[in-house]
Amino acid sequence: SADYADAPVRPLGRALTEGFAYQGEPSRHRGGAPRGTPSADLPADAFVAFVQNHDQVGNRAFGDRIVGLAGAEAVRAAMAVILLAPSPPLLFMGEEWGATEPFPFFCDFHDALATNVRDGRRREFARFPAFRDEAARAQIPDPNAEATFRKAALDWDRLKNEPHAAWLALYRTLLSLRRQKIVPLLDGDTRPATSGVRFGAAGLCATWRFDGGVMLRLIANLGAETATDLPADARPQPGGGMIFTTGDVVADALAQGWLPRWSTAWFIDGPRRENRMPPMAEPAAPDRPARHGPPRWLRATYRLQFSKDFRFADATQIVPCLASLGISHVYASPLLMARPGSTHGYDIVDHNRLNPEIGDDAEFDAFALALHRHRMGLILDFVPNHMAIGQDNAWWVDVLEWGQRSPYVGFFDIDWDPAEPTLRGKVLLPVLGDHYGAVLGRGELRLELDA
Repeated sequence: SADYADAPVRPLGRALTEGFAYQGEPSRHRGGAPRGTPSADLPADAFVAFVQNHDQVGNRAFGDRIVGLAGAEAVRAAMAVILLAPSPPLLFMGEEWGATEPFPFFCDFHDALATNVRDGRRREFARFPAFRDEAARAQIPDPNAEATFRKAALDWDRLKNEPHAAWLALYRTLLSLRRQKIVPLLDGDTRPATSGVRFGAAGLCATWRFDGGVMLRLIANLGAETATDLPADARPQPGGGMIFTTGDVVADALAQGWLPRWSTAWFIDGPRRENRMPPMAEPAAPDRPARHGPPRWLRATYRLQFSKDFRFADATQIVPCLASLGISHVYASPLLMARPGSTHGYDIVDHNRLNPEIGDDAEFDAFALALHRHRMGLILDFVPNHMAIGQDNAWWVDVLEWGQRSPYVGFFDIDWDPAEPTLRGKVLLPVLGDHYGAVLGRGELRLELDA
C-alpha cells in the first residue's frame, strides 16, 4: 500500500508504541482522506500484533506466506519484534514452524455465483503489472476448486525436518521469554509511557516506561544495510539488562555504535519484575479462591462453540488443558436461550436465561469457577440484535400483536413510517426461499433502480 511505502519503519514504530499507524492523517491510498483515530491513550492489550494473518496471505493472488517472500533474516528480526512487544501477538497457522504451504482464497459456491467470484477475483488483480495479461490472471487459482482448498492443508510431518525444526525452536524461545520477562511487566500496568525514535534508513528504537522505573527497550535494524550513527537511546545503558538479540555480534556492535542488518535487541532497564506470576496451569486449592482471579490482560484466546453436543460440562473438563497451553481467555459462542437444535447460538429467543441445551445455571457456575481457578477470563459473543424470528421469540410475537405499543418495540429495527404509504404502521419482513448463496447464484436476488 502507498500508505506504508515511504519510510515503513516510521508507521511500524508508531503502531508498536501507540496502536494505530494512522491516527487521522491523510491517506494517499484513500485519495487524501483521513485515516484512523487517535489511539495513544489505549492500553497495549487493546491491540493484537502480527506479521501475517489469513487476510494478508489469502488476499495475495497465490496465497504466498511471508517466509517465502522475505529472507529468513528479515522474518526472524520481525518476529523478535512482534513476539516480545507488549501487545498480544497473533500467529497464523503453521507460521511458528515456517510452513511454506500457501493459503489461497477458497470458498464453496456453485453455478453462476461460483463463476462470478472466480472471474471477479481475477479482475481485481488486473491493476497489478504482473497480472495485466489475461493469461497471467488465468493462473490465479479458482477459489471454488477443491484443489485450491487442499493446497492450504499443512504437512505436519515437516516439523521434524529443517528448517522447520529451527523455526519452531526460535518461536518457542521467544514465547518462553515473553512469558518470563514481558508478561510480568503488564500485570496491572498496560498503559506504559511510550516513545519511538527512527535512525538511519531502517533503524528503530522504541521504549515502554512502566510504573516503578522499569523501562523496556527495543533496538532494531529492519533493513538490508548496516545501521550506523545510533542515537543515545539506542546505546546500551549502564546496568541495563539485554534479554534477547538475534545474534552474538549484536551486543558488541551496539557498544561500538552500529547495528548489523536485520538485527534486533531487547533490554529491560531498572527493577525487574520477572517471575511474579505463578505457573499458568497451577490451579488454586479447591477450598479457597484463586490467588489472582481472571487476568487483567489478554494473552491468547480460544474459541469454544457451544451446542447440545458440546455443553458447559464439556468445556469445564478442558479448562486445565487450555490453561497449560497459555490461553488466558475463553471466547465463547452465544450462551443465551436459542432456538432448539441451534448449532451456532445466534438465533436467540430469550435474552433472560441460559440455553438449557448447553447446560443449566449450576453447570455454568462450575465452568466459570474452573476458569477462575486457572486465572482465565471469559469473553462472551453477545450482540443484542442476534435473534430468531418466529413463534418461539416472545418479544417478536408481542411486537406483531401490539405493534408500536409493545414494550419490546425498541429491541427491533423497524421502520414504522416508510416512504410507501400502504406500509406505514406495518411490518414488512423479506424472507429468502433458500440459502443466501443459492438464491444469489440463481440470480433471484437483484439490485434494481425503481424510477
